Amino acid sequence: RHRGDADPGATREVSSRCGSGEQTQRVIWFLCTGNAARSVMGHAAWAQRRPDVKVGSAGTLAIEWMPMSRRTSAALARHGLSLPGHRSEQLGPQHVDKAALVVAMAAEHVAWVRRELPELASRTALLAWLARSADWSVTDVAEWGLATLAPDVAPDVIDPAGGERDLYDAVADEVVELTYRIADAAPGELLAIRAEL
Repeated sequence: RHRGDADPGATREVSSRCGSGEQTQRVIWFLCTGNAARSVMGHAAWAQRRPDVKVGSAGTLAIEWMPMSRRTSAALARHGLSLPGHRSEQLGPQHVDKAALVVAMAAEHVAWVRRELPELASRTALLAWLARSADWSVTDVAEWGLATLAPDVAPDVIDPAGGERDLYDAVADEVVELTYRIADAAPGELLAIRAEL
């Protein structure tokens, strides 16, 4: 069971019959360190903007089953967003086959994926790069060459942990804006695979 999905149920692949095959929708994952602030903000924003595409969030150093911080919740509320029942989750091997795209908040998270989960390297990129530089007319992520980009190819979203509420608000403003850009640009076929029966 995958925790933290916008749906009260588990985050899982959603299949529907389509012609002679089965259309299996993969999950977009937002990634930060503890899965308590930045990735939660991206998760909530995506769930609101693109309810047609399953979404999850995770951390590179998460203490699992922890709720988001109160300042994260308050910052999301300013945008009319929430993520009831969120519990932190560690990104791991169980996510490799399910992830269509991993949206990292900072270069350290891209580097972590390349080191710990190299199978996901070609599907992992910085939020800022995806929002400002990705060519969304290319619907095969493999053609983007993400594994060869410098981890710091775009600016990080700073970690608000330990900061005051105004810092959380500023980070939420940035994450929500960039996530909406991606959600509006990403074609559905980018986030799906076909598995023949």
